[in-house]
Amino acid sequence: MKNVYSKLEPVLVSCENNYSFFFDFIEKEVPGLKTKPFHRICTFMRKMKVKCFVKEELEPDAEIQQELAAMSLRAGSAVNAQAFRFSFFRRLPANGSWKDLDQNDILG
Repeated sequence: MKNVYSKLEPVLVSCENNYSFFFDFIEKEVPGLKTKPFHRICTFMRKMKVKCFVKEELEPDAEIQQELAAMSLRAGSAVNAQAFRFSFFRRLPANGSWKDLDQNDILG
């Protein structure tokens, strides 16, 4: 998804010191939904020693609009949804700003 931009300033979240991917991430981000894919991603990130992640709500570009149209078609009625991007990083910047992270820091 190239050229997909955040609606708001991205939020940097530290995954260090007593952070629980289940209680602090999965239950908060996808409550009540089937979470096995999130569990797999979080387990993999934890094994890769993730230090922080960035959460972004995305502007609906053409690709996201096509996905919404396909979901509406399958559901038989209009579907409203939000698109979020989570980017995981191997280090937490000293000043806590996502702007100090670069391509070499990204895990997924």
